[in-house]
Amino acid sequence: MPASLLTSSTIYSIIASVDSRRRRLIEKLVKRPQEVTLSDCERLLELFGWERRKSPGSHNMYHKRGDYPFNLPTVSGRGVKKEYKIKLRDFLAERYPEEFEL
Repeated sequence: MPASLLTSSTIYSIIASVDSRRRRLIEKLVKRPQEVTLSDCERLLELFGWERRKSPGSHNMYHKRGDYPFNLPTVSGRGVKKEYKIKLRDFLAERYPEEFEL
């Protein structure tokens, strides 16, 4: 999108869209962790600024400058066990408590 087309209302709608998406994923992670998919976990980490670096095997490492890495192991390459979803929730809630006040 050319810079000339980025008006303040366009920028606001983009930010609101990202906030809305992040809020829905947080609610899902907190209230219904059994329904959270691997792509939901990945999307949530990326929305908070974490970058995925594939490690050998089933372990996906997410890194963010100035913070500890987060390990998100997968089952059969496509699922995440509930215990790791809860660890993800606690990991993000510790760093972004204002986002997890539902």
